[in-house]
Amino acid sequence: MHVLYNMVRMQEADPKLGKTAAETEARKKVLSWLQSTYKNLLGESGEEQRFAAYINTAVMEIDPHTIYMPPTDRNAFAARMSLRYFGVGMELAEENGEITIRRLVPGGSADQSGKLRQQDRIMAVSGPEDVMVPVSGMSVMDVSKMVRGDSGTVLRVLVSRKGMETEVELKRDVIRDMTNSLKAVVVKRTAAVMVTSACRNSTVILAGTMGQNVLPI
Repeated sequence: MHVLYNMVRMQEADPKLGKTAAETEARKKVLSWLQSTYKNLLGESGEEQRFAAYINTAVMEIDPHTIYMPPTDRNAFAARMSLRYFGVGMELAEENGEITIRRLVPGGSADQSGKLRQQDRIMAVSGPEDVMVPVSGMSVMDVSKMVRGDSGTVLRVLVSRKGMETEVELKRDVIRDMTNSLKAVVVKRTAAVMVTSACRNSTVILAGTMGQNVLPI
């Protein structure tokens, strides 16, 4: 399936590419992805995820409402709950073994650059010593850890769109993602509240939102 998917993508990017050549390149790409995937599964983060899966299998039998989070997952969860973290404002997803941009957070440097779009494929990101690291075979969590960093530092991202690769330089900063916060309106002493997701500051956001949207009675 992955070979066929990559063949289609390659031929869409280069209509002159023959079926045999496309299949050969697609198989090389899938093999490289599988090798990277197995390498990462045997790495530190892979061991952490396997341990979490083992513990959660046992925990779910005792209490389906309790889960164990490894340190990296716990930190990411805390950032989501606070709606505030340091990064460039990209929400990533995995699609057919590739890391793609699911959403650009409004106001983030990724959004403000004007050079990135939803569904762009992430090919590589700058790692230690500013060396570009291919992300093929890596988990979304591992790539997210590389994307986030201290405020003011620079991140370079290599993205692919319709077969064309572009390197984009972004500056990390404080990201305040209010897209999924609470929304409320009060009309004639009746409140309508829309809750898309909860966060650590839900009560504060709710009180502020209702205060800003009170209509005359």
